[in-house]
Amino acid sequence: MKVEEAPGATFVDGSPVEEAVAFSAWDLDETSGEFRESIYVTDHQGDEVTQLTTADEILTLPGSGVTVVSTGETMPNWAPTGGMIVYVAHTVREYAPPTEYEVVVVMDDEGASKSVVYASEAGADIRAPCFTSDSDFVMVSDQDGDGNRRVRTVYVEYKTYSDVTESLDLPDDPPFGDLACANASTRIGYTLGEDGPLYTALLQFTGTALLVNGEPERMTPDDAGHGFRKPDWARREP
Repeated sequence: MKVEEAPGATFVDGSPVEEAVAFSAWDLDETSGEFRESIYVTDHQGDEVTQLTTADEILTLPGSGVTVVSTGETMPNWAPTGGMIVYVAHTVREYAPPTEYEVVVVMDDEGASKSVVYASEAGADIRAPCFTSDSDFVMVSDQDGDGNRRVRTVYVEYKTYSDVTESLDLPDDPPFGDLACANASTRIGYTLGEDGPLYTALLQFTGTALLVNGEPERMTPDDAGHGFRKPDWARREP
C-alpha cells in the first residue's frame, strides 16, 4: 500500500541512517470495526509500507509483570544509531481490574522485540519520547496524578528512570511543552507552554543514570516572537 492509502497519518519521523520513515496513522480495525492508531514504516518513496504494530498486542509492564493489551500506538521516534524505534502505546490491563495505562515501548525497526520501558496510568499525557545520542536512554515527559508535568530519563536496558524535572527548573506556569533529544550530543531542547520560550539543557551520564549538568539555557529572547512548538535537532553528518 502507498503512504497516501494509510488514512489519518499523524506523527512522522525519518530514520537517521536509512532512507525510511516511521509514522503513526489511523485505520479501520477489521476485527473490532473501530478506528485505531498504529505505527508503520515506509521507504523514502512510499512504495513499501510495513505495519509494525497491530491490535491486541500483549505487553508486560516493567517491574510488576502485569500484562496489558495495546489499544493504539503513536508518536514513533527513531534511535540515532538506527535499528530501534520508541513509541507510546495506550493499553488496558489484560485481566481485572481493567486499569488503563500509557506506556513507552521500544522495538526494533521490523516491529519485533517490543519492550515496555516506562509506564504511567491513563491520563498521564505522555509526550513524544526520544532517544539520547547513544540510544541507551529515552527521555519521557508525562504528568503526575495532580497534573504536574515531569521529565524523566529512562535507562532502556534496565528499565529504570531518573527524574530531572527539578533540575530543568520548570515553572508551574507556563507548563512544560515539547521535548527533543540531540542526535549527536547529550543535549535536549524543550519549550514551555503554548507560547514558548525555547530552552536547551546539557545531560551527563552517571552510571545507569542521566542527569542535567548545569543550568538550562534560554535560546529565545523576549522579542523573538512566541508560539515555539516541537523543537528538533539537525542531524550531524558522520
